[in-house]
This record gives sequence, C-alpha cells and structure tokens, in this order.
Amino acid sequence: MDEFLDLPRLCGIIKNYKDKSVTITFHSVGDRDSVASALALSEYLADADIATPDFITRNAQNMVSRLYYGKRIKKSIRNGSAVIVLDANTLNSLSNFKETILSSKSEILFIDHHIAPKSIPLNSSIFNSEEYNSTSSIIYDVLKCLNVNIGRKIALTLLYGIIADSAGLRNATPHTFMQMSELIPLSGKRYQDLVAESGKNIPENIRYLSILDIKTATVEEVGKYVLVYGKSASHPNSVAEMALNIGADIAVFWSVKENEASISSRMQPNLDKKLGIHLGAIMQRAGSELNGNGGGHPCAAGAYGPAKENINTAISRLINELKERMA
Repeated sequence: MDEFLDLPRLCGIIKNYKDKSVTITFHSVGDRDSVASALALSEYLADADIATPDFITRNAQNMVSRLYYGKRIKKSIRNGSAVIVLDANTLNSLSNFKETILSSKSEILFIDHHIAPKSIPLNSSIFNSEEYNSTSSIIYDVLKCLNVNIGRKIALTLLYGIIADSAGLRNATPHTFMQMSELIPLSGKRYQDLVAESGKNIPENIRYLSILDIKTATVEEVGKYVLVYGKSASHPNSVAEMALNIGADIAVFWSVKENEASISSRMQPNLDKKLGIHLGAIMQRAGSELNGNGGGHPCAAGAYGPAKENINTAISRLINELKERMA
C-alpha cells in the first residue's frame, strides 16, 4: 500500500477485491462520470456497496433512472475490507466521509484522472492518470483487463460517463474514440441518441441566473484571447461553461455561501498546451488558500474551502497568473 499504481497492478488489486466486502464512493456531489464508473465497477465486485458523501447531481439521478439500476446509493460506509474512491484523489473531496474512512483504518484505493496529488494517505494506493478523460474510461480498461463480459447495461453506463466528462468530446483523446467505437455497438444505441441522452438537463432558473451572472462579468482581451470572470449567484460551474460556449477562451467564476467559497474555471481545449496553463494545478493552489481542496483537468477545474474571507486574494492571484500566460 501507500503507492502509485500502473494499470496491471490496479487490475490485480480490483481482482483481489472481487469477493470481499467493499464500499465504492466518489467525490462530494457525485456527477455522471463518478456515479457511472461506480455503477459499472460494482457489477464486477460481488459484495460492493455504493455510497455518496452527500448527494448526486440531478443529471446523475436521471442517468441512474434511465439505466434501471436497482442498486440504492447509500449515505454511509459499511465496515469492510476496503474503500474504493472514484473520480477523486484526496479524502478532502469526500466531505464527512473523510473522518469515517480514516477512523475505520480500511484499505483505500483511489482511481482518478485529474492532476495527481503530492502525497496519499496512509494505508492507501492510487491509480492516477491524466491520459484518461474520465474515470469511466479507466474503469472500462480495468474491466477489459479482468476479462469481464461487457453487456448492454455496462456499455451504456460507461458511455454516459465518458461522454459527460469529455466536454462534448472536446477533451477526448484517440484512446477515448477507440473505447467508444467498441462500446457503442454493445450499447445498442446510435451515437446521436447517446449524446442527446447525455446532455445536461439544466433547470431554467439556473440558466436564468447564469445569464445574469455573465451580464455582470468582467470581459477582457488579453493578448489574442478573451478572458471572462466574475462572481456567480449560485452555480459558478454552469456560468463558466456557458461563457465558453459563447466565445470565451478562459472563464473563471466564483461564489461565496454561508459555509464556504468555491471557484470554477474552464478553458478551451488545447490552450493548456499552447499557453502552458494547467487549471487543475492552479486550482490546487487556490484550494489551499481557501483552506480546502482544489484540482481537476488541464482545461476544467475547481476549488473550494471554508476560508471564504480569502476569496478575493485567491481570485486576484489566479486571474493575474492567467493574464501573464495569456499575454
């Protein structure tokens, strides 16, 4: 334990867990990728519970209903031999589950595709590769490695996760397309139908508030690029994505609530390499300034923490850092 894993070693650990008591969990407010990867992996593990630290998103709930999974996503961790954490690489992302897991002294296995942490907790191991665009993509390779028969339900589950976490395939890699070419025939669906079913169902009130946030945001030309940033009334991630869809190259939005501040950032694909920007790394630092957590992809990342009094300092630093790279 206490090690970074390659794929064969990861597959060996998962195989060892096949008939053991295991809890599968994921980051706070589980999205479609984290929930899809948990559902697909649980089909292989004979005695696995799925648990959420708090709740899963509306889109993830719709996905679970569409797939007719009879498994109930619980809100507590069963005492068992291991905890598998998907789509996260730190216990700080697991809200109130963090102390429960640490006090249980169970083995911990992280499986993630965001920027790697600098260290991992005791009694844990981690597979962390940014070469994957989603955790569902990793789980597909694991199931193939274990010679699992991929039926229609698992294929659909993995496809929903892969499509949802790839920004409309803007973040897809050649490996992503190879996996999808294998999974789509197994799913019994047309690609067009999968995209339509994987689309975000954003309620009208959130869309309305997001548009208002964009109207009051700061828009700057920096070098050859457009930077948009501002405070959000409720959902900074939705506002940042909307800003990208209407022409921003980089968007940063933040919100301050009663117990914490949160920041969401988005960037057009391929600018990370062109500008030397990794939003996940920037958000790791922002999360530290908020006494919380941060990270993510090169082109999509977030941070949050209870030190909301530091939000202006954190925003000023990261906006200045982005401008230096964009100029």
